[in-house]
Amino acid sequence: EPYTNSLIVNNTVYVPIMNSSNDSAALAVYQNAMPGYEVLGFNHSWESTDALHCRINGIADTGMLSISHQPVSSEQSPFQDYLIHAKITAFSNNSLYSDSILVYYKTEGESLYQSVVMNQDDDDYYSAAIPGYPGDTTINYYIHAADYSGRSENHPYIGKYDPHTFTVSAGLDSPVISINMDNGVRIEWNEIDGAVSYLVYASENPYAEDWGRPIAITSELFYLESVEQRQKYFMVKASTQTTEILRKQTEVTNE
Repeated sequence: EPYTNSLIVNNTVYVPIMNSSNDSAALAVYQNAMPGYEVLGFNHSWESTDALHCRINGIADTGMLSISHQPVSSEQSPFQDYLIHAKITAFSNNSLYSDSILVYYKTEGESLYQSVVMNQDDDDYYSAAIPGYPGDTTINYYIHAADYSGRSENHPYIGKYDPHTFTVSAGLDSPVISINMDNGVRIEWNEIDGAVSYLVYASENPYAEDWGRPIAITSELFYLESVEQRQKYFMVKASTQTTEILRKQTEVTNE
């Protein structure tokens, strides 16, 4: 029977049916698997290998709204921004609604999604940052966009009902740092088991809740800085990510 040869268009699922005793059960499976979608059955002279999808999939949407995205890798470090990149192309040549280009995100235990607007980096390329979370957290997210042609798309396709998922690792021990000021500022710290790289932060306020972006990312166990007149405090965090990945995420190029 041809039930799996269905067609999904926007928020509607068209399911081929045969006036069979199995029709109701097949439609129920789709409704349970795809909440938020309207499921409609269509009776015709279908074959088990030739039904709706096979007969219609050659009709292209030349004005489609396309979202291309490489999902965030499965495990991330705690308390750092998680960058989301996407290529969003409106083949209709209509403009995107600027306030519709969003990343929706939530933790596994939350019921409601929060959103952050994606910024245009270059032509069809957009990015946004999900704020950092503590260790042992699972993050769900999806990307949404709409254009003036009336098209609206999510990535993944079903959006909030089947989001992308990544986890925040439990975290590593905090390095113990020492500072030597004999010739400039030399910050050293102990090696942390499981760490691949280290992020160095600086602030004029040691009690600041947000130390901003790191001033350096390195795989070494030290960092050098020239002498400055004003007082400054330093903090070092260990990470399981490589320096290349962290620099891409934080847009820092310091050694």
